[in-house]
Amino acid sequence: MKSIFLFGPFTGSLSWEFYRFAPHAIFMKKIYPKIKIAVLTRSERFDLYGQYADFLLPLKIKEDNVQNQVCFKLRDFKTSEYDKLVRQFKSMYGKRFDVEKHYYPDIIDYRYKLRWQFSKSRMNYDFRPRNKNIETIRTILPKKPFILVTPPYNTNFMQILSSCIIKNKLHKKYLFLTYDEYGGTFKNINNIPINKNASKIGYLIEIIKRSRLVIGPKSDLTHLSLLLKCPVISWGDKTNLNLINPFDTRIVLYNNIPDSIEKDILKELKMKKNREIYNCI
Repeated sequence: MKSIFLFGPFTGSLSWEFYRFAPHAIFMKKIYPKIKIAVLTRSERFDLYGQYADFLLPLKIKEDNVQNQVCFKLRDFKTSEYDKLVRQFKSMYGKRFDVEKHYYPDIIDYRYKLRWQFSKSRMNYDFRPRNKNIETIRTILPKKPFILVTPPYNTNFMQILSSCIIKNKLHKKYLFLTYDEYGGTFKNINNIPINKNASKIGYLIEIIKRSRLVIGPKSDLTHLSLLLKCPVISWGDKTNLNLINPFDTRIVLYNNIPDSIEKDILKELKMKKNREIYNCI
């Protein structure tokens, strides 16, 4: 009987999944490439496991909503229901495989907030989305490196950025994309949608990999960019960074959007890249 590792169910927040759970699955697959991996998570997060997972099962919870996804758990989701999901998942694959190990977060009491239930030294952030999503990005977007922007609300930031692009002719070398984290949509700098279906996290990962720089407020986007070695210019509360930056990716962080942001953008673009821009040729 073939061996398998089970990962999930994962009911918690997106950031805790891409920081503290999915990378452990990647690590284990790289160490034990012949052992199958099955994952139970929300379908919109499948590409966190992407090419490493042999089986991807969609997690469907009627009471699910983003506001209740806290650390490793879903607030107001009964522990008894969580335990039921765990048992059902193991039962599903235990009949066909030898379950070597079943990894899932402990959500009892305070333990749902323990950051490194899965060892920090056994994480691998080499995210590789499914091939079909990589091909989609290659098809719909040109081969220029990108600068990815999450526009702040109620500011003239985009006017400042547009002026910087035109004045320094940055559009000749880079494709500027804006990303709406709430709607999950990408647009070009003129606010024209790139692709109405480009909302999956696999697309986002591939776009970050092809980006020279990410600009925006502190968010899941900027945190994921650091894991993918893409430099970041960001703003937000500096007293509560809560960043995981294992590769020492460059980040410029302000409390608020500064007047000098144009200077900092140009300075970063003149510096040596953190890594080779992925998939640009």
